[in-house]
Amino acid sequence: MNDIFDLVPFPNKMQILFILESPHIDETKLGYPAAGRTGKNMSRNIIGNDNISFGKILYEKNENASAYGIFNSCQFPLGIPEKLKGIELGISRIKDINQTKNRYDNYKKLKQFLDTIENLDREIRYKERFTQLIKASPSLETIVFCGFIAQSIFLKLYPKTPIPPYNKPVQLNSKKIHFVNHPSEIDSKWVYKKK
Repeated sequence: MNDIFDLVPFPNKMQILFILESPHIDETKLGYPAAGRTGKNMSRNIIGNDNISFGKILYEKNENASAYGIFNSCQFPLGIPEKLKGIELGISRIKDINQTKNRYDNYKKLKQFLDTIENLDREIRYKERFTQLIKASPSLETIVFCGFIAQSIFLKLYPKTPIPPYNKPVQLNSKKIHFVNHPSEIDSKWVYKKK
Protein backbone atom coordinates (compact mmCIF):
# COMPACT_ATOMS: atom_id res chain seq x y z
CA MET A 1 0.00 0.00 0.00
CA ASN A 2 1.31 3.46 -0.89
CA ASP A 3 1.31 5.73 2.17
CA ILE A 4 2.01 8.97 0.31
CA PHE A 5 0.99 11.15 3.24
CA ASP A 6 3.82 9.81 5.39
CA LEU A 7 7.04 11.42 4.19
CA VAL A 8 10.50 10.57 5.51
CA PRO A 9 12.97 11.16 2.69
CA PHE A 10 16.08 10.42 4.79
CA PRO A 11 15.11 7.78 7.39
CA ASN A 12 18.73 7.19 8.47
CA LYS A 13 19.18 10.90 9.22
CA MET A 14 15.75 11.78 10.61
CA GLN A 15 15.88 13.15 14.14
CA ILE A 16 12.45 14.79 14.45
CA LEU A 17 9.16 13.27 13.28
CA PHE A 18 6.02 15.42 13.07
CA ILE A 19 2.72 13.59 13.57
CA LEU A 20 -0.19 15.33 11.83
CA GLU A 21 -3.84 14.26 11.72
CA SER A 22 -4.47 13.81 7.98
CA PRO A 23 -4.03 15.35 4.53
CA HIS A 24 -6.34 18.19 3.45
CA ILE A 25 -7.14 19.99 0.16
CA ASP A 26 -3.63 20.99 -0.97
CA GLU A 27 -2.18 17.67 0.14
CA THR A 28 -4.70 15.58 -1.79
CA LYS A 29 -4.18 17.76 -4.87
CA LEU A 30 -0.36 17.68 -4.77
CA GLY A 31 0.12 14.18 -3.36
CA TYR A 32 2.35 14.91 -0.34
CA PRO A 33 1.80 16.06 3.27
CA ALA A 34 2.08 19.59 4.70
CA ALA A 35 1.58 21.17 1.27
CA GLY A 36 -0.68 24.11 2.15
CA ARG A 37 -1.10 26.53 5.06
CA THR A 38 0.07 23.91 7.54
CA GLY A 39 3.26 23.38 5.56
CA LYS A 40 3.95 27.10 5.17
CA ASN A 41 3.56 27.63 8.91
CA MET A 42 5.87 24.68 9.59
CA SER A 43 8.49 26.15 7.23
CA ARG A 44 8.22 29.54 8.94
CA ASN A 45 8.96 28.02 12.34
CA ILE A 46 11.47 25.34 11.34
CA ILE A 47 13.58 26.98 8.64
CA GLY A 48 12.59 30.63 9.13
CA ASN A 49 11.07 31.04 5.66
CA ASP A 50 7.53 30.32 4.45
CA ASN A 51 8.07 30.77 0.70
CA ILE A 52 7.83 27.02 0.23
CA SER A 53 5.77 24.51 2.18
CA PHE A 54 7.59 22.14 4.49
CA GLY A 55 6.03 19.18 2.73
CA LYS A 56 7.46 20.30 -0.61
CA ILE A 57 10.91 20.67 0.93
CA LEU A 58 10.73 17.08 2.15
CA TYR A 59 9.08 15.83 -1.05
CA GLU A 60 11.95 17.29 -3.11
CA LYS A 61 14.43 15.55 -0.77
CA ASN A 62 16.17 18.76 0.22
CA GLU A 63 19.27 17.75 2.22
CA ASN A 64 18.78 20.81 4.47
CA ALA A 65 15.68 19.10 5.88
CA SER A 66 17.18 15.62 6.21
CA ALA A 67 16.61 15.62 10.00
CA TYR A 68 12.81 15.77 9.58
CA GLY A 69 9.89 13.59 8.62
CA ILE A 70 6.09 13.68 8.60
CA PHE A 71 3.61 10.97 9.57
CA ASN A 72 -0.15 11.42 9.10
CA SER A 73 -2.37 9.64 11.60
CA CYS A 74 -4.85 8.96 8.78
CA GLN A 75 -4.00 8.63 5.09
CA PHE A 76 -7.40 10.02 4.05
CA PRO A 77 -8.62 13.64 4.42
CA LEU A 78 -10.61 13.86 7.66
CA GLY A 79 -11.66 17.42 6.80
CA ILE A 80 -13.13 16.56 3.38
CA PRO A 81 -15.97 14.12 4.17
CA GLU A 82 -17.48 14.43 0.68
CA LYS A 83 -14.42 12.53 -0.65
CA LEU A 84 -14.93 9.68 1.81
CA LYS A 85 -17.25 6.72 2.26
CA GLY A 86 -17.71 3.79 4.60
CA ILE A 87 -15.50 3.62 7.67
CA GLU A 88 -13.35 6.54 6.48
CA LEU A 89 -16.44 8.75 6.47
CA GLY A 90 -17.32 7.50 9.94
CA ILE A 91 -13.84 8.27 11.27
CA SER A 92 -13.95 11.75 9.67
CA ARG A 93 -16.78 12.70 12.03
CA ILE A 94 -14.08 13.29 14.62
CA LYS A 95 -13.76 16.72 12.98
CA ASP A 96 -17.34 17.52 14.11
CA ILE A 97 -16.37 17.39 17.79
CA ASN A 98 -16.27 20.89 19.27
CA GLN A 99 -12.92 21.57 20.87
CA THR A 100 -12.27 24.02 23.66
CA LYS A 101 -9.15 25.51 25.22
CA ASN A 102 -9.20 22.76 27.88
CA ARG A 103 -6.97 20.08 26.41
CA TYR A 104 -8.03 17.37 28.88
CA ASP A 105 -11.71 17.90 28.03
CA ASN A 106 -10.77 17.65 24.35
CA TYR A 107 -8.87 14.40 24.91
CA LYS A 108 -11.84 12.98 26.82
CA LYS A 109 -14.36 13.88 24.08
CA LEU A 110 -12.09 12.71 21.27
CA LYS A 111 -11.30 9.44 23.06
CA GLN A 112 -15.01 8.80 23.64
CA PHE A 113 -15.55 9.19 19.91
CA LEU A 114 -12.55 7.01 19.00
CA ASP A 115 -13.86 4.31 21.35
CA THR A 116 -16.89 4.00 19.03
CA ILE A 117 -14.71 3.10 16.02
CA GLU A 118 -14.41 -0.66 15.87
CA ASN A 119 -10.89 -1.81 14.96
CA LEU A 120 -9.54 1.74 14.62
CA ASP A 121 -5.95 0.59 14.26
CA ARG A 122 -6.81 -1.88 11.51
CA GLU A 123 -8.75 0.81 9.63
CA ILE A 124 -5.96 3.42 9.67
CA ARG A 125 -2.97 1.02 9.92
CA TYR A 126 -1.39 3.40 12.43
CA LYS A 127 0.73 1.02 14.51
CA GLU A 128 2.01 -0.87 11.46
CA ARG A 129 3.13 2.31 9.69
CA PHE A 130 4.43 3.95 12.88
CA THR A 131 6.44 0.90 13.96
CA GLN A 132 8.00 0.51 10.50
CA LEU A 133 8.98 4.16 10.48
CA ILE A 134 10.54 4.00 13.96
CA LYS A 135 12.51 0.86 13.08
CA ALA A 136 13.80 2.44 9.86
CA SER A 137 14.92 5.63 11.65
CA PRO A 138 17.83 4.88 14.02
CA SER A 139 18.62 8.60 14.59
CA LEU A 140 15.07 9.54 15.63
CA GLU A 141 15.12 11.51 18.88
CA THR A 142 11.85 13.46 19.13
CA ILE A 143 8.28 12.81 18.01
CA VAL A 144 6.15 15.97 17.80
CA PHE A 145 2.37 15.39 17.92
CA CYS A 146 0.56 18.33 16.30
CA GLY A 147 -3.00 19.03 17.44
CA PHE A 148 -5.56 17.35 19.66
CA ILE A 149 -6.75 14.84 17.05
CA ALA A 150 -3.26 13.49 16.31
CA GLN A 151 -2.52 13.40 20.04
CA SER A 152 -5.81 11.66 20.86
CA ILE A 153 -5.36 8.97 18.21
CA PHE A 154 -1.89 8.23 19.59
CA LEU A 155 -3.17 8.16 23.18
CA LYS A 156 -6.04 5.87 22.15
CA LEU A 157 -3.75 3.40 20.39
CA TYR A 158 -1.02 3.57 23.04
CA PRO A 159 -3.14 3.89 26.21
CA LYS A 160 -0.25 3.42 28.66
CA THR A 161 1.37 6.64 27.44
CA PRO A 162 1.17 9.41 30.07
CA ILE A 163 -0.12 12.74 28.76
CA PRO A 164 2.93 15.03 28.62
CA PRO A 165 2.87 18.72 29.55
CA TYR A 166 1.94 20.96 26.66
CA ASN A 167 4.86 22.18 24.53
CA LYS A 168 7.49 20.54 26.68
CA PRO A 169 9.32 17.49 25.33
CA VAL A 170 9.42 14.57 27.77
CA GLN A 171 11.41 11.36 27.63
CA LEU A 172 9.38 8.23 26.89
CA ASN A 173 11.52 5.12 26.60
CA SER A 174 14.27 5.94 24.11
CA LYS A 175 12.47 8.89 22.45
CA LYS A 176 11.16 12.28 23.49
CA ILE A 177 7.52 13.08 22.81
CA HIS A 178 6.32 16.62 22.38
CA PHE A 179 2.63 17.70 22.27
CA VAL A 180 2.01 21.01 20.47
CA ASN A 181 -0.88 22.77 18.76
CA HIS A 182 -1.73 22.11 15.11
CA PRO A 183 0.34 24.21 12.68
CA SER A 184 -2.71 25.24 10.62
CA GLU A 185 -4.33 27.24 13.43
CA ILE A 186 -5.17 30.71 12.16
CA ASP A 187 -5.88 32.43 15.45
CA SER A 188 -2.71 31.34 17.26
CA LYS A 189 0.92 30.86 16.39
CA TRP A 190 2.29 27.36 16.15
CA VAL A 191 4.04 26.84 19.46
CA TYR A 192 6.68 24.44 18.12
CA LYS A 193 10.06 26.06 17.82
CA LYS A 194 13.21 24.43 16.54
CA LYS A 195 15.46 23.91 19.54
